[in-house]
Amino acid sequence: VLGIISSDYEEVTGSSHISFIAINDLKSDIQRAANGEKELYLGVTGININKDAGTELGVDSGVYITRVEANSPALSAGLRVTDIITDINKESDITMKKLHEILNSAKSGDKLKLKVLRGGKDKKEIEVVVK
Repeated sequence: VLGIISSDYEEVTGSSHISFIAINDLKSDIQRAANGEKELYLGVTGININKDAGTELGVDSGVYITRVEANSPALSAGLRVTDIITDINKESDITMKKLHEILNSAKSGDKLKLKVLRGGKDKKEIEVVVK
């Protein structure tokens, strides 16, 4: 199996993550780079919600946002740290991998419709224009 090892550090939780990204998951990124296009970008860092955390937070699954980058599409749309993305374009069971896959299938200027749980109770629909 060919791929890339990726690692990151979550400041909020103080945990490190090491993962393997299979080459098939990178094909669209490689194709974009070969065509001189930049990678599409939302501007959030998040962690997947597991079953235990989901029960405590009142969701089955989702991505807990740990960082929203300055001048990003996510910030412009109103996403906040601690928001939980539960759906994107009516797709549920959102993970960071699925978020990446959705971004890879989008084009610059496309709108993503996110369902977000804010503060553990307020469900919001937020539209983000990817760039």
